[in-house]
Amino acid sequence: MSFANPEVAETVVKRRIGESDIDYVTYCYMCRDNFSARGKRALHILDLIWAPDDEDPVARKGLGFSVRQENRAKLKTQLLREIRGEKVADEEEAVELYMDQKVAILMEKRMILVEDLQKVISHAESTGKKILDVSSGHFIAHYKPVSATYWAEYSPHDSGFIIYNAHSHRMEVIEEAAK
Repeated sequence: MSFANPEVAETVVKRRIGESDIDYVTYCYMCRDNFSARGKRALHILDLIWAPDDEDPVARKGLGFSVRQENRAKLKTQLLREIRGEKVADEEEAVELYMDQKVAILMEKRMILVEDLQKVISHAESTGKKILDVSSGHFIAHYKPVSATYWAEYSPHDSGFIIYNAHSHRMEVIEEAAK
């Protein structure tokens, strides 16, 4: 629901949270994350079995879109290696990204993964296809891995890059040679 109609989803989550003051147990991890993100103490039913003893799973905040995707990919790789005995290509070294909470929330809302921006910056830095905004000193770059184009406003920092803004869209960007 949160992807198809975010406004309705927000209304439903707020209504469900308001139904009781007690902690919630969910069977849907997205529901647990949605409740937790809005301050409702909630846990997933599997937390009753597998949560570490030194952790309060009810107080844990949701992982967010990027971390959930990354965890799924890691689990898939692990299962392919350990259960099916398949050889899986090692993941290439990802660039380190730094961002403040405001940018992280914006990315979550726009459903942009950290991995998407890592690809943008890796592409821009390896090809030189980036624009310098002289007023801010930030670089602006885009990359289209499949059907969506991702944009990042960033600058180098220590061993990684600071993200200032991120966008995505599904239009085609056509580059023409300067005349």
